[in-house]
Amino acid sequence: MTVAYEFDDHVILLRLVGKYTTSDLKSSLLDALDDARLPERPVLLFDLRESQSLQDRTADEVRDMGRFLASQGRRFGNRLAMVTAGDLAFGLMRLGAVAAETGGLAAEVFRDMGEAKEWLKH
Repeated sequence: MTVAYEFDDHVILLRLVGKYTTSDLKSSLLDALDDARLPERPVLLFDLRESQSLQDRTADEVRDMGRFLASQGRRFGNRLAMVTAGDLAFGLMRLGAVAAETGGLAAEVFRDMGEAKEWLKH
């Protein structure tokens, strides 16, 4: 699996590298949320800069993931930042952000990790 999580202060950082399934992503997120080391008042950050799976996702899969994230949102403060490289990934993640926002999340897409971390602080 090429989805791994770590904790960076109060941030749950999921790194998505290479090829992975949406099931891999959901499983890793749930593992992070159930981890005894989970920080208080966590927020969620996806690092998608090295993902090779986004171009294979359908719009329906992206929207489904947004709804799944929204269903878990109370567990990470309803705040999600996503960092991508490339225009296709950025556009797909905006689509996912809209689906997540409909479910109550505050979600934003960034091209810069520092900007994403700064946004999550507010």
